[in-house]
Amino acid sequence: MEIEKLIEEFDYQTIKKEIQTDIKNEFNNDLTFIESDSFSLIVEAFVYREMKLRARINQAIRDAFAIINTDDTNNTAGSDSAYKRAIREVSTNIDDIKIYSSIPGVVEIIYHSDEDLTTAILNHLYKDEVKPLTDVVNVSKAEILKLDISINVTVYSGTDLVAIETNIKKAYDSLIFKIHENLTNSKVISLAHIDGVHRVSSDFIDTNILPMQVIEIENINISFEELV
Repeated sequence: MEIEKLIEEFDYQTIKKEIQTDIKNEFNNDLTFIESDSFSLIVEAFVYREMKLRARINQAIRDAFAIINTDDTNNTAGSDSAYKRAIREVSTNIDDIKIYSSIPGVVEIIYHSDEDLTTAILNHLYKDEVKPLTDVVNVSKAEILKLDISINVTVYSGTDLVAIETNIKKAYDSLIFKIHENLTNSKVISLAHIDGVHRVSSDFIDTNILPMQVIEIENINISFEELV
C-alpha cells in the first residue's frame, strides 16, 4: 500500500454494492433496489459522499507527509523553504516546485513552468550561495503527462446537454495539479457530478506518475444518456 494513500478509493459500483449489502444485512431483508425510486437515489448520494470523503482523507495524508518531508528530515543541509524562496526569485513563471532527497546530501529539485529555467535556477542557487557546500543539487524541469479522459454521464430527461457539457469541462479546467500529484477514478467521477447529472461512470484508471511528472488534462470526452 502506498504511504500517501492509506484509504483505498473504491469505484462507484463497488461502494454501491457494499452499501446495498449492508442495508440488506442490517434489516435482514432481501430488498430490491429500483434505479428510479427515491431510496436508490439516497443510496447513490451516500456512494458519492463516501467517494469524496475517501479522496479528501488521502489528500490530507499527502499534505501531512509533504510537511513532514521538509527541512532536515531528508538529510540535506539546506531547508526546503530556503530553496523554494531562492528558486522563485528566478522567475514568476513557476507553477510548482518539488524538492526531495532520496540520497543524503543530494537534493533533487523539480520545477513546473512553460519556460526552460534549469540553467537560470542552478546559476542563481550557486551565485547567491543558497546551496550549502554539503548539498549536491540536481535541477530538472517537470515532465508534462497529458491525459485524455472519457466519462459516461446520465442526465434527467429534458436537461440542457450543452450547458451540462460546458459546466463539466469548466470543472476539469479549474483542476490544477502539483508535481507528482496523481489523479484517481473517484476524482474524475466527482468532478463531473454537477447539478443536473444523475449518474457518472468512467473506466479511467488511477494514475501512478513519477516524481518528476505533472498531470495536464488535454481532452474530455463525454457521452450522454438520458433517463426516460
